[in-house]
Amino acid sequence: MKLKLHTRGGNTITVQGDRTLYDELVEILLSGRQPNWVKTPSGTINLSEIIAITKEK
Repeated sequence: MKLKLHTRGGNTITVQGDRTLYDELVEILLSGRQPNWVKTPSGTINLSEIIAITKEK
């Protein structure tokens, strides 16, 4: 599944992931914990810039 992370600046980051990665990203975003840096196979992402996550199968 592809996850699209939409940023405050209007950019979209596409990462290859699964349901577990999606659940973890949502949990981190909702928790408000710091730091909000997440390492994915596609790179390191600053989650404080993410405003939405969408999924594609």
